[in-house]
Amino acid sequence: SLTNDASSVDLSGYLDNTDAQNLSLSGTTLSIENGTGVDLSTIQDGTGTDAQDLTLASNVLSLTNDASSVDLSGYLDNTDAQTVSLSGTTLAISNGNTIDLASLQDGTGTDAQNLASATLSGTTLTVAIENGASVNVDLSSLLTDIETRLDAIEACACSGTLATTTVSGEREMGARLYQNTPNPYSIETKLSFFIPIKYSVAYLKISDMNGRVLQKINIEQRGEGFIMYDRDYLASGMYFYSLYVEGVKVASKKMIVN
Repeated sequence: SLTNDASSVDLSGYLDNTDAQNLSLSGTTLSIENGTGVDLSTIQDGTGTDAQDLTLASNVLSLTNDASSVDLSGYLDNTDAQTVSLSGTTLAISNGNTIDLASLQDGTGTDAQNLASATLSGTTLTVAIENGASVNVDLSSLLTDIETRLDAIEACACSGTLATTTVSGEREMGARLYQNTPNPYSIETKLSFFIPIKYSVAYLKISDMNGRVLQKINIEQRGEGFIMYDRDYLASGMYFYSLYVEGVKVASKKMIVN
């Protein structure tokens, strides 16, 4: 309608009476209902898909069907040569962070640990360390050397001139010393010997592994005889018992206390 004009014009024929229109895509053509279509192929990568690959050559990153590339070398330090340092309990790496290692200590700031125990069973020495596991040490390989040293120590104390080794001593004196039974033992053991009747003085000496004499036992028996020897005050470990006749050592044997 026009002001001050009685006539009017009906425009309803120019409307579709609604804005409800649908879009559709067929191939690369986008269409609107009751309207035209638009070809979208020009905005594709030319293959009809967006399937593109990234490639890295040395430090250069590239995209498929793209002439441009990105140089990533600026993001590298070009070396993995970094230095680790320790100050107190703080571990640091160059150009990096630090870590406090105090929680890994034993609470004293040192590795000062005490031996918790040391026990000897037969020829096996068991040693335990504070807050750690125990280990077993086989001492059997030391026996030969210890016996040799013991013979030398006892030989120095002898006033006689006869040989002091087991074989020659028994041959010269005619006396014999037998291995104790049982061996090892925990309560008592039998020490057997043979002493010719012609000798008036005979005795046994009990020594430790260092050659220190612990006990001297006089023997009154002659011929075949024995004594029952209990462990008394002996701790677990290895000991030696030696037979002396007229002040001369005839033989030595080792015995083990459990």
